[in-house]
Amino acid sequence: GQSWLAGFLAGLVTAMVFVPLLSWTDDDQGSVGELSRIGTEDPVTGEKFDKVDNVLLELIIALALREEPGAALQAVLPVLFGQARPASLGGGFATFPFAKLTRLSNQPSVLTNTRAGELLRMLGVREDKVQAVLGRSVKQVVELVSWNQGVQAAEWGDVTQVATECGTRVLKTVLQEMRRLRSDPKYFEQGRPMGSEVLEWLQKANLRSYAPLFVHHRLDSLDYVARLDKAKLSMLFDEYEELYPRSGQKGAMGGELAKLKKAHSKLLYRTPPRLLGLIGARPDERTQPISARLERYRDTEASGMAALTSGNCVELFHTNGVLRWVWVALWGGYAAFW
Repeated sequence: GQSWLAGFLAGLVTAMVFVPLLSWTDDDQGSVGELSRIGTEDPVTGEKFDKVDNVLLELIIALALREEPGAALQAVLPVLFGQARPASLGGGFATFPFAKLTRLSNQPSVLTNTRAGELLRMLGVREDKVQAVLGRSVKQVVELVSWNQGVQAAEWGDVTQVATECGTRVLKTVLQEMRRLRSDPKYFEQGRPMGSEVLEWLQKANLRSYAPLFVHHRLDSLDYVARLDKAKLSMLFDEYEELYPRSGQKGAMGGELAKLKKAHSKLLYRTPPRLLGLIGARPDERTQPISARLERYRDTEASGMAALTSGNCVELFHTNGVLRWVWVALWGGYAAFW
């Protein structure tokens, strides 16, 4: 069969959401309950108990990958189980005993953390990040995972209801993360052909902080940006003010709205109008559709002199209807002369 470790790592490096099942029963069993043994002293030898715990290993690697730039893993959604209740008491589960987390060791599991460091290096994680992982105690690792908003099984009755709620939460989390990623300027710049021009324009106008909003609304070309009317610009600003409140009062960023409108106006009239606000005004060339911009560079419309002096003159003469007849005439005259 397939190696557990290989399957776990393959799933974790490609997953967007990590869903660990955290359980602690009344007799200190369960995925987290058993971790309470790590660091306890043997009453006979006095040695502290330690082992490579697979659950702890999973949690450590998941936390490290979520912090890694560019990693697929974006969210952790723990499912928390307490003691299972008998059917005579209605079934389901007790609340996860968070108070028991104080019993976890404040020291790292040397064996587990060392193994995690080896695997993270194999996955290409930077050494400074690996060293940070090696210093995390058992308690720190579990707390970092449990602090993420998850599913408390006690609230959802039997296993079937818990599984349904988990599936719903996972789907919502994936959709949220996908929307967030689409609002990332890096995704915008690399995934949209004209997106880099929009980011460059925002940067030059000192409006770079608007980038997530432009990405969210799919304003991925200056052609689209130029078509925004005053109402849509005001709507963008309202959303911007919600994202970046300054004084807690609406309307406290009026200067920012004026700056946005001024930058937009320059797109429409890059060359300042010279007469009556109309004559001589020309929009920024980057606001034209890509088809119109490419039209300016059609070789088939080259002049005769440009074609004769061009390195690919033969190709130009054959792709331009008029120049093709000129070529035929020149070739016929040359043949007749000789």
